Amino acid sequence: MISTVLPLMSVLLIDIVLVQLKLNNGAMIVAFVVPLAIAIVFNWLFRTKPDYWKLSSVVINVFIVQFVTLLLFPRLIDDDLEYAPRGPVVITVVVAVTVGLALMSFLLARHAARLVLTELSHDVVNSRLVIAFKSRADRDTVLVTPDSIDLLYRHKSDRPSLAMVDVAYALADVSAVTVRRQGSQLKYYPVPRMEIRETRITKGYYVEIDLSGETFVFPAKDCQRFARFVEDRCRALVRDE
Repeated sequence: MISTVLPLMSVLLIDIVLVQLKLNNGAMIVAFVVPLAIAIVFNWLFRTKPDYWKLSSVVINVFIVQFVTLLLFPRLIDDDLEYAPRGPVVITVVVAVTVGLALMSFLLARHAARLVLTELSHDVVNSRLVIAFKSRADRDTVLVTPDSIDLLYRHKSDRPSLAMVDVAYALADVSAVTVRRQGSQLKYYPVPRMEIRETRITKGYYVEIDLSGETFVFPAKDCQRFARFVEDRCRALVRDE
């Protein structure tokens, strides 16, 4: 992703500058390799999840800024550690490049996520991207993958996990997707294949998904958008077969 390459370019440029100032090679290698490793890990974890691209960009940039700061001010690591002298011009240039590229990478990640999530176009439907839909009634989150509907695990603190899936339903088992409206009465629906978990439905619209004799109910913030995307992915799955 370009949003990851940009901050890494800043690290490379800074390494070149600091080499000219006779920075020892060990610190230079650490300053480049560690942010690169972090960027690779986060890119791999979130490469198919545009809802988390902004978060991934922020985490990568935080680590890069941290390592750049330690290079510019080595005594933050050890009082006895000192590199070649750096004047205010060098420090200003390094900080400006780092902050500028970090900001640009975040804006690019945000723009890319908006392009994908706003349209949910035919290309997105037929891609490997995983799209998240949040509940309007509580903090539940559902991920629609190319072949399944995944309900994320919810911690005791009522926060959804970014990675743990509580239960997954195959899109191949979906027989019908219907948008319904709930009145003023609060209702709780059991979550299929889960013994103790329920879905809370408040006043407003919710989506009912028939799954080979089971029914999964989810009150998405935008039920029409959620239902349409599930139907589109089901049709794409049939075409691929």
